[in-house]
Amino acid sequence: MLYTRGSREAKTEIPRNSVLRLPTGQIAATTISPNDDRSWTEVEPPSAGMKADRLAQVTDWLTSRLSDRHFGAQLAVLRGGRVVLDRSVGFTNREHARVTPRDRFIICSLGKPFAALCVHLLAERGLLELDRPVSMYWPEYGQHGKQGVTVRQVLQHRTGSPMAGRGMSGVLAESFAIPDWAKSIRRIEEATPWFAPGSAPAYQFFSYGFICGELVWRVTGKKIQEFFDENFARPLGLTRTTFGLPRPAWGERVVLHGKAAFLFNWRRMREAVCPSATTSTTAREVAVFYEMLRCGGCTGSTRLLGEGTIQAARQPSSDGEVDRFIKAPVRWSQAFMLGGVGGNEDMGRIMGIKSSRDTFGFGGSSCCVAWCDPGRELVAVYLSNKSVPDPIGFARFRELSDLILDACE
Repeated sequence: MLYTRGSREAKTEIPRNSVLRLPTGQIAATTISPNDDRSWTEVEPPSAGMKADRLAQVTDWLTSRLSDRHFGAQLAVLRGGRVVLDRSVGFTNREHARVTPRDRFIICSLGKPFAALCVHLLAERGLLELDRPVSMYWPEYGQHGKQGVTVRQVLQHRTGSPMAGRGMSGVLAESFAIPDWAKSIRRIEEATPWFAPGSAPAYQFFSYGFICGELVWRVTGKKIQEFFDENFARPLGLTRTTFGLPRPAWGERVVLHGKAAFLFNWRRMREAVCPSATTSTTAREVAVFYEMLRCGGCTGSTRLLGEGTIQAARQPSSDGEVDRFIKAPVRWSQAFMLGGVGGNEDMGRIMGIKSSRDTFGFGGSSCCVAWCDPGRELVAVYLSNKSVPDPIGFARFRELSDLILDACE
């Protein structure tokens, strides 16, 4: 059965295959609880294969940011499932409160992989096919030259439609539509591709999360937050990761400073559900999510994602191609940015010039970055409230990521 927006009474039988229990001891799995402080005691660096003097350079880098009295950040680094660093510094800018591990940062585009993996999970369960047109599941999408756009092309940023409008007026219209899910969906339906779908990568600024979320709704009848909670958040213990800040959690927010702060500190925007832009979370919770991916989709004795699904999500879809929206090369996969770029042009540099080709992650504007290097058994998450000009922010991410990589023995 095809779902149509507004016909929420439409139902179809779908497998209630939320988790798969596995025999104990047969898999590597994350067992870290994101909100149990006892799980976050830092180990001695050598016990995790890290160099203490190089890790000190990482913490010095973090401390150096504190000269800005508006700065607040969280940093979590895991190696082999062990906590190497767990630091919360600076201020929330909420009545002079200091940042704690439980304060929620807005992570901008860093939320996109959460939404993408919801779609990959639907494919794993046979509820949709990545190479089928989006319009098979969402008929209204197939207008104005988008009828052949596939789900896979959405995940690869190859729809040819980075935004519904163009120029600064398009950015503003897209931004102010965010608090209204139905309005944002109509804009996506009525959009005409800028480029031939599939011809080149063109980063889907805000629409990526809306399309993923609408696909989840059309296929399951569940809002993306409900689906994410059932299949990822609750099994992992993620109690502070939400697509938009829940109203009761307003007192846990970290206030953004810098570019676009006026927009994303607006309460209606901060509480809006937009997986591409308004996800709120903590560094610990993002780290636990990436650690689950490093462990092949497992937490404890529960498998949340198949290893093949994670591999598919990490499969490169562009390598050296210039993204026609970002106007820079990006090693895209089908959910993530990829590392191992070795230069200062590719966006993957935010995960470190010294990162491996297997590294996967994402950046959130110029304030947040998270990545996993499976070969090094390394997960790193840095969330801050300082949104600076992109070149400055990206250079800082690269510097921090390379310091963390240099600390590995």
